[in-house]
Amino acid sequence: MDPVEGVTPDPSTDAVFEILERMRTDLLLTIAVARMAPRAGKLAAQLIKGVQIPFMGQTYRYSLTRGRAPSVFDVCDPDGLRPGWTASSTTVGADRLFNALTYGSEHHAWGGRMWLPTFFSLWEEDYRHRLAAVHKADTDYSSLKNLILMIAHHFWVRIEQINPGQADLRISTDTYTRWRESIKTREDSKPRTGQDVILIGVRSFYYDLHTWAAEEPGQWAVWVAPCPVLPAELRGLGARRRRINDRSASRTRIRQPLLPTLVRHVEDRYDRARTMLEQARTIAVGETFVHEGSTYRRIERTHHTRPDDPIRVRDEATGTVVHVQTDEEATFWDWACVETLRHSGARIEEMCELTHLSIRQYQRPNGEVIALLVIAPSMTDRERVIPMSAELFHVIAAIVRRHTGGGRPIATLSRFDPHDKVWSEPMSFLFQRRSGAKRSVIAGTTVLNQLKRLCNELAEHHPAFRTV
Repeated sequence: MDPVEGVTPDPSTDAVFEILERMRTDLLLTIAVARMAPRAGKLAAQLIKGVQIPFMGQTYRYSLTRGRAPSVFDVCDPDGLRPGWTASSTTVGADRLFNALTYGSEHHAWGGRMWLPTFFSLWEEDYRHRLAAVHKADTDYSSLKNLILMIAHHFWVRIEQINPGQADLRISTDTYTRWRESIKTREDSKPRTGQDVILIGVRSFYYDLHTWAAEEPGQWAVWVAPCPVLPAELRGLGARRRRINDRSASRTRIRQPLLPTLVRHVEDRYDRARTMLEQARTIAVGETFVHEGSTYRRIERTHHTRPDDPIRVRDEATGTVVHVQTDEEATFWDWACVETLRHSGARIEEMCELTHLSIRQYQRPNGEVIALLVIAPSMTDRERVIPMSAELFHVIAAIVRRHTGGGRPIATLSRFDPHDKVWSEPMSFLFQRRSGAKRSVIAGTTVLNQLKRLCNELAEHHPAFRTV
């Protein structure tokens, strides 16, 4: 842009644009490195190692000095990180990109793992389908994440840290011994109790490669190596798993006596909040009422008042404003979650997945009707049908009444599964609530946070809850 007559240019403008340009190029570099892993990792690894590759009808060998390969990579190409010769605002220079992947650079650990075909270039087209054939089902996100965590993170990343020059899967005895010591503790320095799971994953990975090499030697034979995990290391696996189950059962036995205290606490909180809301609803704005020895005055917002505003009261002694309707809503769901988990024996995830269609009934030959609660397949992949006790039926009925008050149907919502990273079809979930203007399904982490908050409240008067 030409300078405007009579206007002095700001000397800081060039510096600002220089900073913005540097930020843009650094961002493009980061995007390029990130896109190499899932889409073009194999191509990048071949170029770095000097392998001849076919590209647009010709064969090229990458060279920093002779320029006999594509000079830039387009990070915004829809087909992946595509090599080319013409620079643009969305390209990163090949020299700069590959220098970022050299030994000692910030992205070296990522670039060094690109040769691992299982989780990068060949995962979607090969390994996922092989697992599906073995397990007779498609591999879900959670299983995929755990496999990558075991093989790529716990195994290969640590191997690279121990031996930066490791070039293949042939692990020396010294490197393997040091790796075994490294997985005995977690990142937070606590002892790791699940070492067997990692060993089984690594051992299965090696034997999978052996099997694939026998079927397709041209593609997989180069990766075959002796498995470093010896069968003797898995001896006593059954006994170790029994000890894990014993520890879990021991925690249950220790915490079982605390359950009645927790139940009384949530019931008392809900009763107080419900009674207070009922009293506040019967009086007009500006009037007072007495609740548990304290005087409260109903108030309203000073601006933008609407008929459907939540009910608020003010403690006349302290001046504290109490959001009565919000408190009643929160204490109700605390009570409903604790009671449903207690009487049904369901896991938190199973409880959050309950819908209106989960409530069924069965009529005996003598005419007696039994209410049933259907638990959708979860950890065991088997549907469960639970005859509802009077207490459980009371809780489920209270949830349904809350959703259907005023003749409205239960809202149909989609629930996000944090394990499989998918959204469900819209369904009438029972455990849903409104937060502001939005209604959403209660998440499992929300239930956990509710229980933690309740235990922290009880820990002030019951020290046993401090370790729960």
